[in-house]
Amino acid sequence: MSRKNERKELLEEMVNKVLDPSDEDVDLFSDDSEECCPSGDRGDSSDSSCSPPRKARRTLHADLSSGKGGSKLITETIEAVVADFRESDSSDISEEPVVTSVSSLTWGPVSGSNMKIFDFIESNAGVPTGVAVNLCEKTPYDFFKFFITDDVIDYMVKETNIYASQTLQKGNVKPHCRLKKWYDVTSQEMERFLGVLFWMGLNKKPRLSDYWSKNILYDNSLERFISHNRFEMLLRMWHFSNNEECPPGDHLFKIQPLLDRLLERFQVAVVPGKEICIDETTMPFHGRLSFMQYINKCHKFGIKLLKLCLKDGYTWNVKVYCGKEAKSSIPVSSSVVMKLLEGLLDSGRVLYTDSEYTSVHLAHQLLEHSTYLVGTLRSGRKLTPTDVVQAKLNKNEVIARESDTGVVILKWKDKRDVLMLSTMHGKDNKAVETRKGVVEKPHMIVDYNNLKSFIDLSAKLRVYSCSLRHGITWFRKLAIELITGSALVNSLVLYRAVNKKKISITKFKEQVCLRLLQTDATPPAVLSLPMPSVTCSLRNMGTARRRCTVCYERTQAEKGWEYAMKRCKQTAWRCSKCNAYFCVECFFLKHTSIKK
Repeated sequence: MSRKNERKELLEEMVNKVLDPSDEDVDLFSDDSEECCPSGDRGDSSDSSCSPPRKARRTLHADLSSGKGGSKLITETIEAVVADFRESDSSDISEEPVVTSVSSLTWGPVSGSNMKIFDFIESNAGVPTGVAVNLCEKTPYDFFKFFITDDVIDYMVKETNIYASQTLQKGNVKPHCRLKKWYDVTSQEMERFLGVLFWMGLNKKPRLSDYWSKNILYDNSLERFISHNRFEMLLRMWHFSNNEECPPGDHLFKIQPLLDRLLERFQVAVVPGKEICIDETTMPFHGRLSFMQYINKCHKFGIKLLKLCLKDGYTWNVKVYCGKEAKSSIPVSSSVVMKLLEGLLDSGRVLYTDSEYTSVHLAHQLLEHSTYLVGTLRSGRKLTPTDVVQAKLNKNEVIARESDTGVVILKWKDKRDVLMLSTMHGKDNKAVETRKGVVEKPHMIVDYNNLKSFIDLSAKLRVYSCSLRHGITWFRKLAIELITGSALVNSLVLYRAVNKKKISITKFKEQVCLRLLQTDATPPAVLSLPMPSVTCSLRNMGTARRRCTVCYERTQAEKGWEYAMKRCKQTAWRCSKCNAYFCVECFFLKHTSIKK
């Protein structure tokens, strides 16, 4: 029999014993008896295991009375027993000890005497010298290629071709499916494909097919770079891992190789400074996914991304949240923060978080690794002092308590109550200029407002000309978010830091897009068409129409004869001498080249 069932039976037996008035005086919490169950007429239990020692010991029968106080005492006793059992069960989850406990934490006035002092030991914070020298005076495309390297492009090409080959070998492709015309993608075409994704963010259309529409409302030059069918095939076959090697239960197998390669480049380009920030953001997604989250933000449904951001909105580390992990005595919010901070601990940095992650437990964990914590705090968090949480304050009043371990909990009344935690601030105030004049605010709140906005700035830059669209598979959509969002914003931040130039995110994205499409922004010169030779002339053949010879030859060389047969326009104009059909423009160009 399990310990949980034993405890349940013992609890029921104890309650029945208390509620029976015919029993003798029994000390339910006494350790004198060898048996765990009380002796009496119904004490024939076969369970010989002894219950764990209790925190409180008292005799019930002497305290019970026939009045109202008896039932109240019974209820309190049962609640105490149940609470003891819950504490016992929670201790069985993990043998790892909790960092601190209620009995060992003492709160008192804020004096600063218990606070730890850590020196910031990172001497090379910022962009490394080697990276700055190599990228100095380079174009936005070069900064983007620093993160999306040729190795990343080649890896995507290899996995895309493997997945396309596996799909075709399954034999589930219909006879007239466009995948029948699949041919392996190259690195140059993969870059052009990424350029089209950037284009779709800069030039929004209602539907994906509208980018190739001949409607005057949607007409553009995208067909010059990639056909509609080819883009649809690439988007469907775009892959980042081999499905045949997927281990069971790995939710992120399809995207993890790409994420690892990007994070490696993110962390090479910049060494974090003293202040860092952790928060969550959402990639919108409404499909069927086991780890899709609901967050009360702009995009309520989607994939939760936990980000560690630096100054100017640079993303240094990313973790895709896939739900709660294995049970542990460490809270999930604390374990996530510690994973994101790998490589940055024990250096005297200051971490800023919101109420989702801030807790006394996390503060003690970070203090053990020489790291400060500043953040907003939820009133229901464990180990918080009740006199601070329950205090009723007037506007601009402050109440604060400091623990014997150096954690300060502060409550300040502005328009509403603000509860804060800090391991480096006291309760001192700082003057802040506002529209209404100079206002005194707690120093920790001023620092939090100034430095917590790192990830907000990253999210603000990311949503400009966003390339995300509905109806895309989750891992491909996440790849678009990482490449056209995080990688591009990091490229912009690095460009501003190295070249010391101001450029908007839209202009930066335009230049990257043009280079990925392997073209420039200079419009082609308008050719002055000379007169053709006298011996050749155009003649309108009326209803007889044929394909233009020049258009057909050019399209056949670029995209094959099948495409040329279907898409080349027909004309009624024929050269009287050459006996060939031409468009008016092609007639002049063709005969001018012949004359030369």
